Amino acid sequence: MSLPGADKAAARQLARQWWLALAGTAALVLLALAGHLTTRLDNAFYDALIGRARQPADAGVLLVAIDERSLQQLGPWPWPRSLHARLLRQLAAGGAQAVALDILFVEPTRPEEDAALAQAMRAGPPAFLPVEFEVPGRDGAPFTLARPIPLLAEAAAGLGHVNLAPDADGTTRRLYLAYQGQGHSWPQLASMLAGARGGTAAAGADLHGTAPVLLRYAGPRGSFPTVSAASLLAGEVPPAMIAGKLVIIGATAAGLGDSYATPASADGSLMPGIEIQANLLATLRAGRGIAPAGWEAGLAFALAPLLLLMLALRLLPPRWMLVAAGLLVAGVVALSAGLLLAGDLWLAPAPGLLGMALAYPLWTWRRLMAVSHYLSAELEKLDAESDPLERPRPPLPEGDVVARQMGLLRSAIDRERDLRHFLVERIAQMPDAVLVCDLAGAVVLANQGACDLAQALGAQWAGPGAHAAPLLACFTRTGEAPGPLDLPLAGLAEGWEGAVEAAGGRSFALRAEPQRNAENALVGQVLRIVETSEQVAMQRQREDVLQLLSHDMRAPQAAIIALLEQQGAALPEGLAAQIAGHAGRTLAMADNFVHLSRAELMVFEPEPVDLCAIAQDAADALWPRARQRGVEVVTTLPDDELWVAGEASLLARALINLLDNAVKFAPAGATVNVTVAAAGGMACAHVANPGPPIPPAQMARLFERFTRAGSGPARKADGVGLGLAFVHRVATRLGGTIACTSDAAQGTCFTLTLPRLPD
Repeated sequence: MSLPGADKAAARQLARQWWLALAGTAALVLLALAGHLTTRLDNAFYDALIGRARQPADAGVLLVAIDERSLQQLGPWPWPRSLHARLLRQLAAGGAQAVALDILFVEPTRPEEDAALAQAMRAGPPAFLPVEFEVPGRDGAPFTLARPIPLLAEAAAGLGHVNLAPDADGTTRRLYLAYQGQGHSWPQLASMLAGARGGTAAAGADLHGTAPVLLRYAGPRGSFPTVSAASLLAGEVPPAMIAGKLVIIGATAAGLGDSYATPASADGSLMPGIEIQANLLATLRAGRGIAPAGWEAGLAFALAPLLLLMLALRLLPPRWMLVAAGLLVAGVVALSAGLLLAGDLWLAPAPGLLGMALAYPLWTWRRLMAVSHYLSAELEKLDAESDPLERPRPPLPEGDVVARQMGLLRSAIDRERDLRHFLVERIAQMPDAVLVCDLAGAVVLANQGACDLAQALGAQWAGPGAHAAPLLACFTRTGEAPGPLDLPLAGLAEGWEGAVEAAGGRSFALRAEPQRNAENALVGQVLRIVETSEQVAMQRQREDVLQLLSHDMRAPQAAIIALLEQQGAALPEGLAAQIAGHAGRTLAMADNFVHLSRAELMVFEPEPVDLCAIAQDAADALWPRARQRGVEVVTTLPDDELWVAGEASLLARALINLLDNAVKFAPAGATVNVTVAAAGGMACAHVANPGPPIPPAQMARLFERFTRAGSGPARKADGVGLGLAFVHRVATRLGGTIACTSDAAQGTCFTLTLPRLPD
């Protein structure tokens, strides 16, 4: 259903506002993502969930802590490297699988101390040492790498970084499995302990982390098996606790400062660096590292719910908008939590939630503004229009927009009430019977004409509020067996109309128009009953006249012509021809009148017709007459068929009429040309003769009844002026045209143009 111009403009304006709201909100989401404006909210959500994503502490990991007891018993920090050598020998004796020392050995000490540690590293299980990055580096370099002294670096099974990557709030949630820069790559120390041996070098001078992993913490501080370095050296740790373990040695004493905030620190306590390394090691060994989503996935996850919400706000009715928004919010939170807990993927929900939180009030405000503007504009236009039912109205308030809108709305409501009252009265005053029924047949509204008709037909009908069936039962469909009319109001076609009859030979036209509500749902039918008895009687008289012309007048004229052909020689010279001419004209007039009447009244379904074949048949039918008059008929047809939608008999009669006129008015020895051709999407049939031109005064009335073409001597040709009227009527009914051009130089040409069917 097409909208009025004002409604189309309002719809376009609302669509623009929707696109603007969507684009503006999307831009804010992009800004929030680029500026990490929602990171704190995402971190809070992540920290609340990560407690449910904990993994059990890995029993294959053992921590050797340099704690306060060790410092008290073994001496202050830093310890001599021979002491670290003793730790390694003790672990080797217990059967440790591998050892990572989270201790920097970047400066040489006494040679015998360094040698003792190097010897213990070579003799014991594989030992891994850390490297340190100084950012910015020395002498203007992007960074400087601090490596263990060469003696220890050569003895180590591998070197790896132990850098942490705290978030902006200082909490360590992720670690990078490798750092790259200056064409080198350094794996993470715990990842080397888990089996990794290096990474792919990358171009670029700046130091940057790669392969980020969000940790699954086993729990708060102390979740992993831990022994004191003093206990290990004192032989207090049983070998079974060491055998086959991956050991991390590092500081846990508060005074050494190697402790950090983590999501697992629910009570605010800090976690030692070696325990964070242990959590990474356990995460890698379990294969359950949480991968943070990339920029593209995060952007899609933020914009997709925004787009869905905007579509819901645009398409859903207001009562469902809040429900849709709540479902989308819950869906974003549930999807983010589900991917984290079950899919090891972290998609931050806050940008998407922020977009929806901005979109809902923004679009609601813009839509209310657009609706308010539209209503004000339409009410103002309605108030400015003249109203034939106008009545005095109070003045509208100025300044207060809402008060003015209320005044305009009150005025519109008053107008609607007046109009409804007017329509009810006018329906009551209509001379025809009018009933407004619901789909069940109950009469909602009926005028006096319907009540009078029911009374005249003897229907047991109580008027408005009653059922329409008793009144409709008084009618019978015209042309069908007698029986009460059964009219299924709920299943009538659009604009249904039928002819019915009632007792006493009265004829009626019954028409039903659908009644729809504001949602365009069918709620009833409006029935109009018009008596057509006089029109039906006139139609029957016309049919009688046609019968008279087609049979009662044609039969005597045909008999006269037949008698003249048999006995015409007995009459005086010329009399027989004169009588035959009059009889022929009378017979032709009857035929043409019958053909014209049938062309006007005949109901037919158009069918595909080959215009070339019709033209050739018409030329063949006129060949005897043309030969008698010494006229040659030449047909020019295309190679292919030319199909039009028409009725074969009517179209053939129309072309025969055109050819008959051409033969009649063509001088002896002339040629009548019949040409069929395609012109774009149309098919044309041209009938041309070199006869005398038609006077301009006759051209304007050429296709009217009883108007004959030709002038001068040609007027003596037979004809009553109905043939061209028939051609015009056929062309019109078939959706085409008939045109004529005539001058002394070119003669006369009639062109019949019809819509062409596609091949």
